[in-house]
Amino acid sequence: HSVEHFLLEGFQRNLPDNFVSVGIMGCRTGFYLVFSNEGRAASISSALEDILTRMQNARAVPYARIDQCGDYRNHNLALAQEVAREVLKSKATWLDAV
Repeated sequence: HSVEHFLLEGFQRNLPDNFVSVGIMGCRTGFYLVFSNEGRAASISSALEDILTRMQNARAVPYARIDQCGDYRNHNLALAQEVAREVLKSKATWLDAV
């Protein structure tokens, strides 16, 4: 859930004209990223790398206060940072899936 919040904040910052939404799949098995007129995989990949890298130095999960998140109790910064590290390790293969 915390990774979703970082993706929301990060894609809004990195691709403000094209980013529409991020949402979870089913039982938290992945994410849907929705963009408008943004078909450049390299651009999205670069933004994702920036988001995951910035997560490493984050001190809090974005939009995680009670007035911002209906599931505010279900955030874990350390776990989100661990997930980010693991995903960054596979960066060389990100564009293989396109």
